[in-house]
Amino acid sequence: MENESTPGDGEKRCLNCNTEYKGAYCHNCGQHISTGRLASRDFFTNAALSLLRVNRGFGYTAYHLLYEPWAVIRNYIHGKRVIYTAPVPMLIVLCLFGTLIPKILGVQNVFYLDAESAMLPGEMMSERIINAILHFYTSSPVFQALTMFIPYMIAVMMVYRKSGARRFNIAEYTVAMIYMADFVIITEIVLLPVSFVSNDVCTALWVLLELVMGGIVLDKAFPQPTRLKTLWKIFLFLLISQIVMWVPMVIFGVVCGMFMV
Repeated sequence: MENESTPGDGEKRCLNCNTEYKGAYCHNCGQHISTGRLASRDFFTNAALSLLRVNRGFGYTAYHLLYEPWAVIRNYIHGKRVIYTAPVPMLIVLCLFGTLIPKILGVQNVFYLDAESAMLPGEMMSERIINAILHFYTSSPVFQALTMFIPYMIAVMMVYRKSGARRFNIAEYTVAMIYMADFVIITEIVLLPVSFVSNDVCTALWVLLELVMGGIVLDKAFPQPTRLKTLWKIFLFLLISQIVMWVPMVIFGVVCGMFMV
């Protein structure tokens, strides 16, 4: 049976859609002209490159998120996306790095919280459920990283609803908050060497950097008329984001405890 994708008379046709090539890429589907039979070396090399986009996207995005996350968010939302790694793949790869690198270096992950200090006293069913939820969350840095953008997004929409928050849609908020989660993990990785000196110093620097850069991002997105109002809005954002993060866990534990008694 004749293969429709086999080139004839010197012409080269795309193996994906059988369109004749008029350059290095298919003008119909975008596949490269060099695409051919899979080889082991090509497969694993392309898999790594596509995952990390090390040709430029991943490193470029990480570098700019580290010192100007507001610019990355603004550019991506406004359509300048080719030079950046998309926020979700970026988050997944960074979660992998953020988990493996501390273990390789033998230092404590900045995200790791003291699970025992978060435990509630008592033996009631609701308290045991709440403790189980708190233990899982506080001892799971990857889960924290993957979910932290949700309370932040809700807090932004609540605190800045009268300051232009309505001009952005849910997808744009999601992009912004996931990129900020990416920024949080990048700063954690960059500060890991400080852990060799002191875990407390590393954590303090990390928290300070998050507060400063997070405040700048919020101020760039939703400028306020006075510095005092800017600081007040940032305080409300931090307060509400923590409430949104922790209160549902407690309510869920109490409700489950009531039904399981």
